[in-house]
Amino acid sequence: MRCIIWLWLLLATLAWAQNAPGPAWLLPQSSGLENPESAYYDATHDVIFVSNIAGLPPSKKDGRGWITTVSPKGKVLDKQWISGLNSPKGLRSYGNTLWVADIDILVSMDIGKRQIIARISVPGARFLNDVAISKQGVVYVSDMVANKIYAVYDNKVSVFAEGEQLEFPNGLLAHQNKLVVAAYGKDGQYGRLYYLDLQTRKKTLITPMPLGQLDGLELDDAGNYLVSSWQGVHGKGGCILRISPTGKITPLFANLQSPADIGLVAKQNLLLVPNLMESKVAAFTLPQK
Repeated sequence: MRCIIWLWLLLATLAWAQNAPGPAWLLPQSSGLENPESAYYDATHDVIFVSNIAGLPPSKKDGRGWITTVSPKGKVLDKQWISGLNSPKGLRSYGNTLWVADIDILVSMDIGKRQIIARISVPGARFLNDVAISKQGVVYVSDMVANKIYAVYDNKVSVFAEGEQLEFPNGLLAHQNKLVVAAYGKDGQYGRLYYLDLQTRKKTLITPMPLGQLDGLELDDAGNYLVSSWQGVHGKGGCILRISPTGKITPLFANLQSPADIGLVAKQNLLLVPNLMESKVAAFTLPQK
């Protein structure tokens, strides 16, 4: 009964979600994007990196994928800042190194020199998706199809967690002693938001009930999680949710088309939302907390 009441409250809350307002800026397909999967803002270098799968399916290996650089004001700086990738997805930086998940390899790039440092093969990987990096420099990468999360340190790969308990992990975020996971869910089912303790690897639910086909994950300056959902329980396409550390859900935007791996430009209060199917990236001003 408690689960039914929780679901009813969630559906009622999601009904209040508003359609996304006009964006602060929009990069259309004509700007040179092609199936953008991830938009990530690097505050140190004051630049947005956008991964372009460049054709479907998103598991292809054809060397056509690339990274585009964009200014925080929405100006394309370099359409193909790095090229020669396959189907690049999640992005994160650590120091002067940018990391990107690319099907079954993890690619590191020197931001200053604008060149690939290494292509690290991940044995057994089937669909590497998002990337998170701890303060210690450990790189975590999700495999949504294989139901695994890998850890990479000093170019050495190990399995951090695996199995059905991961709920087909998609978005990742390393914060304090936690690895926060936005789960996509299996075969049309929905996933939940939870975290794994980085030491014990114990799973703790943030949302008790499944929310949607969760994708991107960011942390705002108030400690809330910003989550994109490819499809949510409200059944109206994609949406953006704000979720507190205790699991309180505030819907922000609804009826979005294919919202993928989101990014956050905190200094401008902008949420970056790639539209993978329509080859666009929009920057929306976040509502007040």
